[in-house]
Amino acid sequence: KKLYTCGGLYQPLVDLQRPGTIQVLDENNNWTIYEDRIDTLTHYSYVDIDCIDTDPTDNDHVFAGGRTGLYEFLKGKLIKAYSIDNSELKSTFQDNLDKNYVIVNALQFDKEGNLWMVQSLNNYNKLLVLNKNGSWEKKDYDLFNTFGKALSGNNALGNARNLYFDSNDYLWFVHDHYDTPAIYRYDTKNNEYD
Repeated sequence: KKLYTCGGLYQPLVDLQRPGTIQVLDENNNWTIYEDRIDTLTHYSYVDIDCIDTDPTDNDHVFAGGRTGLYEFLKGKLIKAYSIDNSELKSTFQDNLDKNYVIVNALQFDKEGNLWMVQSLNNYNKLLVLNKNGSWEKKDYDLFNTFGKALSGNNALGNARNLYFDSNDYLWFVHDHYDTPAIYRYDTKNNEYD
């Protein structure tokens, strides 16, 4: 009975650098704003938060992603920021360890409480899972490469986004490049893509 919102956007040609913001509207029309000024804690930018999901096992446990990585909140307070130093996330610029561009534009919990995310706009593993036990899992990069430039880091104008699990546990997402737009289905049980 809550509406979660975030107000950022990152695409290579649209770097708005909007301050990271998460707002929650409850059933009584009261707004709560999550802890901000996170950049003072992490010492890198907290901007362009554009995806969010709540843990199905605990509604007070929320993750958000954007231009500068993945953020974990409990009851509106930051409990952990994930970046290139403490996770499988990679910098967008392969030859640069820039924490200001660790782009996570799509994330979704499965029903068991594992957090899936797509990290596009680089040449590293793109489909990642932060398991509920805290361990990271990388899905097979070669399977993504079979789609050609649709998910290639060399194709810097497109993002994979809008993760969604259906009732068969297939993970769906889209790629928004103007030249190679696509919708993908990933069979999580058999590690197969369409």
